[in-house]
Amino acid sequence: MENKFEYITYKEKVGKAVLKLNRPLVHNALNYQMLVEINEVVKLVSTNDTVEVLVISGKGKSFCAGADISWFAGLRDLPVEKQKEQLNILPQVLWSLYNCPKPTIAQIHGLVIGGGIGLTAACDFVISTKNTRLAFKEVHLGIAPSTISPFVFEKTGVKPAQQLMLTSEFFNASFAKKIGLISEVVKEKKMKKTSDLLIGNLSEGGNEAKTNIKTLGQMVGNKFVTKQNLSKTLTHLIKMINSEGASLRLEKFISKKTASERDE
Repeated sequence: MENKFEYITYKEKVGKAVLKLNRPLVHNALNYQMLVEINEVVKLVSTNDTVEVLVISGKGKSFCAGADISWFAGLRDLPVEKQKEQLNILPQVLWSLYNCPKPTIAQIHGLVIGGGIGLTAACDFVISTKNTRLAFKEVHLGIAPSTISPFVFEKTGVKPAQQLMLTSEFFNASFAKKIGLISEVVKEKKMKKTSDLLIGNLSEGGNEAKTNIKTLGQMVGNKFVTKQNLSKTLTHLIKMINSEGASLRLEKFISKKTASERDE
């Protein structure tokens, strides 16, 4: 299938769909258009009978550095309804991933921050290199990781993730595996082999049965991930972005970034 996207690449081969985040110069930070493209692919995969598994990875040095702060800062100049319209794309993507009828695998490396952790939390399996560093940095911007929280809490429970969100400290892949965010930690050179082995195991099961297993987990599992909770967290995020504290911190971040770019 021809790649027609600006911020991601997409290929299908032998029952496997591969989506790669493709903004390597900014560590694959998520902007509105990138999230629209991810959502389009997940919906495409969900209805494609020739695809058995979706693999998500990132080009360059990192999997994903979270939301593009320039995008967030620019939203403050828009009416609240326009803010809601744009910000709603992230919970839409996470919901689509979480409810994808095909098994989903995230391959992560480098930096995985904020919304990047949200993407991994919405996937069924997460394979990480040993050098991966993760963090929730939203508190430094005067906001909280609202829209990703239901997906993260469902994997870790509330307290382990909440502590990391409060401190914003970096944690490694081994700790992320211990609290349930990561399935397997491997050396970088073994990433493909480990992923291929998992895909091989998944391909042995019936497609309808795998879909039913995913549905079963959503029916009787934890209930953090619901449309009602996603609506609440979106409202929560919009309120914070427009708060005085967040405005000051976002402006400070953008000013530092602009100064840094001038010095380069």
